[in-house]
Amino acid sequence: MEWKERIVTNPEILSGQPAVKGTGLSVSLILDLLAARSGEADILAAYPQLGAADIRACLRYASERIAPQKVSPISNLIAGESIPQEARAILVKADERFQRYDFGAGSLLLWQAVEWAIKDVAARRGWLAGNERELEQTIERLGDEANDENEKFHLIAGFGNALEVRDNADGQYLSPGEAEFYAELMPPFIASIFAAAGAPA
Repeated sequence: MEWKERIVTNPEILSGQPAVKGTGLSVSLILDLLAARSGEADILAAYPQLGAADIRACLRYASERIAPQKVSPISNLIAGESIPQEARAILVKADERFQRYDFGAGSLLLWQAVEWAIKDVAARRGWLAGNERELEQTIERLGDEANDENEKFHLIAGFGNALEVRDNADGQYLSPGEAEFYAELMPPFIASIFAAAGAPA
């Protein structure tokens, strides 16, 4: 359960203090009661409009507020690379997931950004890119067009890395460190796709 379903802020309720939705009770009141060693049963008896899930939501809210913010491995890369706005928007969402240690969802979003980039370039060229093989063929064709073996190698290797990211989204078999390593490779790879295609970012 996410605390966002139960904790709200509204300037017209408790002067905008975080409150438990639909109860008129502030998060700070619940936390104060817990700090004063009131048990969950006592709090629920005193405030029948509350549920046990509301108390847990208050604790999760407080925990998230004091937890150190994780620095995502792709935050700076998103801003620094030449990437179209549509792909950049997906990368920003991936960045948010990595900041919350949600590597599976972050990996899925990274793959979606790569897939969008390849399909966008393929559509401009009139190439098919509806399945994995056609996505790979688009990358190979871009490499062939570059007439540079080194660039072709980097494009094909980049696609291989993107598949690792996709597979991690499916099964989360990569360690957090490995997931972050591959994540760092995705914004430059997306930028290289558009650079190889000569498509405007």
